This record gives sequence, C-alpha cells and structure tokens, in this order.
Amino acid sequence: MNRLVPLPFVLAPALALLTACPPTTKDCDLMAVASAQVTLLTHDGAPLPEDAWVEFSVDGGDWQPCEDLDGVFVCGWEQAGAFEVRADGWGYGLTLAAPFMVEQDVCHVEPVLLDLTLEELACTTEEVASIALTVTDPDGAAVPGVTAAWMPLGADWTAPQPCEGQGTGWICGAEVGGDIELWVDARGYESHYEVVTVDFDECHVITSEVDVVLEPVN
Repeated sequence: MNRLVPLPFVLAPALALLTACPPTTKDCDLMAVASAQVTLLTHDGAPLPEDAWVEFSVDGGDWQPCEDLDGVFVCGWEQAGAFEVRADGWGYGLTLAAPFMVEQDVCHVEPVLLDLTLEELACTTEEVASIALTVTDPDGAAVPGVTAAWMPLGADWTAPQPCEGQGTGWICGAEVGGDIELWVDARGYESHYEVVTVDFDECHVITSEVDVVLEPVN
C-alpha cells in the first residue's frame, strides 16, 4: 500500500542540500589594476615642465616613483592601503595631495583617480650670494691682507671680480651660477685657486660654501 508523505518532509532535505552549497565565486581576471592614477595640472593651463615627477608612499613606507604613461602618472599596481602622493617640477613648488585610502575587493584594488594641481612657486627678489668664502690660516685664525677674486670660468681672465668681505668671511658674486674660478691670496701665504660649481634652484642660485686654509710660505 502506498504511503503519502507530507510535503514539508519532502522539501526539507532539498532545502538542506541547497543551503549547504557554497556561494558562487567571482571570476577574476589576471590584468593588474593601477592603485592610483594622477593627472598633473597647472593653475594657468600652461604645459607641464618636462622634468615633472610624481611619487607615492603606502602606509608610511618609502617614497616610490609613479610611472608616466602618456601624461597620466600611475602610482602603484595592486597595492592597497593609506596613500600619500607628492609632485614637483621646474618652476613649481613641492605639491602634496591629501592622503587617501585605496581599497581592495576579492579580485583587485579599487583605483583612485586624482587631479593634482602643481603649486606656483613664490620667488623672492632678494639676491643670493654665489659663493660664501671662509679664509683662515692652519690654526683657524683670520689671515691679514687677504685678497679674493672670482669670475665665470672661460670669461676674460684679465678682469676678475673682487670678493667682498673682511676677516674670515667673504662673498663672491651674486646670482651667478655655473663654474666659477676663485683666487685667494695673502702676502706670506701660498696662493689658492679652485673652480667652484654653483647650482640653481627654480628661483635663485644655491650658495656654495667654500673653506680655504692658506698655508704660510716657508
């Protein structure tokens, strides 16, 4: 004789099997995803300087260069965490972006798109010395009767420019960069000659500090 089984007792085992099945997994591709993509801008729309660069740091780690891919800087691949980004270029100041987080799902990071406008550089009108010269004897004392002169390398050697100063401190030139010839003399001491390289930043020369010790003539 056939026995009728109530419907709930038939469905219960089937439902138990369904709930025991694992959830459907997400199909992930193998293509790497950029963590952050930075587009550099200028205030007035001027072209970016050729030496413009962008760096990033993750979770307070070392600064790393971003890759320039056709004008868009890619900062990290498949790296998640707390990001810091900074940028610079000739004629602009160091520019920092606000810190941000890069999250990650089960497959890839979720990329952050960032527009970063380079900060304009405020240059002063004050002239900066090319060479700050200190002249002493072997004991560190001032040398009497010092004469010091300078001129750009390759200029007319018959017309050197005098350095200005007294005692142990002298200033040789202002806002003149490149290779500079320097002479220092004093009666009773060996003469000193050297070529000093003076670099520039975006606004002024970077003063080269030169220490010269004059040796007495035996």
